[in-house]
Order: sequence, then structure tokens, then C-alpha cells
Amino acid sequence: MNKRIILKCVVLSLMILTLVGGSSSGAHAEKVLKIGVIASLSGPQAQVGRELADGALLAIQRINEEWKEKGVRMEMSLADEGGSPDQAQEAASRLVRQTKVDLLFGLADSDCALAVLPLVNQAQIPLLTLATHPDLAHPPQRWVFRGNISDEEQGKILVDLLWERISNKKIALLYEENAYGRSGAAVERKRIEQYGETPVAEVSYARGQGSFTSALSQIKAADIDLRGILRCPCDPA
Repeated sequence: MNKRIILKCVVLSLMILTLVGGSSSGAHAEKVLKIGVIASLSGPQAQVGRELADGALLAIQRINEEWKEKGVRMEMSLADEGGSPDQAQEAASRLVRQTKVDLLFGLADSDCALAVLPLVNQAQIPLLTLATHPDLAHPPQRWVFRGNISDEEQGKILVDLLWERISNKKIALLYEENAYGRSGAAVERKRIEQYGETPVAEVSYARGQGSFTSALSQIKAADIDLRGILRCPCDPA
């Protein structure tokens, strides 16, 4: 299992701890915290989604073991967003309005997380997202918490690292055509311009695309060293 996913689930457990305390209906009543996990269990990001769901389940099982004597138990409800913003909205609405979850977790896809944002704010349900789009936290959102570094910081770090390591300053941007890819490319373009240069090529590709022949041909036409290609990593970082 991806170790970074497990670490992010530790963040989830720390956040959930803030929800515990004094709301049981009776002195000996068991308190149940309902956690809604939304992940890509189908589609191009299914592997990431399964790791996210497995990691969340592992964390919840461990916390339940530790809380046995405290009268507190966590229940996990899992929903598939399939990489579709519409499906993510439907999943979040069902978890919030029907399952009555206390917290939403997951949504590693930026397009899906952005689609759920209005519902989260309206229902005032905490969302711990692994997506990285800047608009999820800027301006600050009262009910949104991020378990990943923002695209704003990722883009700067990637460009700075590349700038230190290559002598040829011809840089091309190759990014996925979605909210995550576009926001990352925008940050990277701005950072490159701060160094007094501009990208020699900017090429996007569709999620799940199997061949990059066309994209690489466009980059090759810019007469660039392949080491100068800056490709945004897949969501989540």
C-alpha cells in the first residue's frame, strides 16, 4: 500500500479526534462518528482510489481498536466518484443528506473536490481533501482542510528544482487537461517567467491517454532537450 496514503489517513485520524467529546445522548451511550470516504474506485484513477479507500479503512479500524474503552466508534461509508464531478456531487449529497456523515474524506481529484465544495459549505460538513487545486483553500474555506501541498507550492518547487539541475533553460510544460493540470501549469509558467524565461511549448493531454507521440512531436518541434520537459504529476501529489 502507498505509504503516503497511509500518512494522509493519519492526518484524517487527527482531524477526527477534534470531533470527539461530550455529544453522546447519555452517560453510557456509544458515540458513533460517521465518515464518508469518496474515492475513484473506477476510471483512470482507480488504483489511487483503491489505495485511498484501503488506507482510510485501515486507519479507522486502528482507531476503533484504540477507542474501544472510550465508548466511541467510527463507521466508514464508501462512495465512488469515478473521476466525474457530477458523480462526486451525487456521492457527497447522498453521504451528507441520507447517510448523515459527520465528515467527508478523500476526493483526490481536483475537479471532483471543486464540484463538492458548494455542498460542503452549505451543509457545514468538514471536508479533508487530498486534492491540490489552489481554489480549495484560497480564499480560506471554513469547512475545507487539505492533506496535500497546494499546486501553488508544488509548481514553484518543481521549477526551482529543474532550474538548478539543467543548463539548457528551454522548458516545455506537459500537463493533464483538467483543473489540476491547468492550475499546476499556470503556477509553473508564472515561476518560469519570474526567472526571465517563457515555456517554449505547452502541451496538454487527456486523462487516460495511452500514447504521447503527438505531444512529444510538438515538444520536439520546439528543439528542446527532453530533460527540460516539466510534467505535472498525477493527482494526488
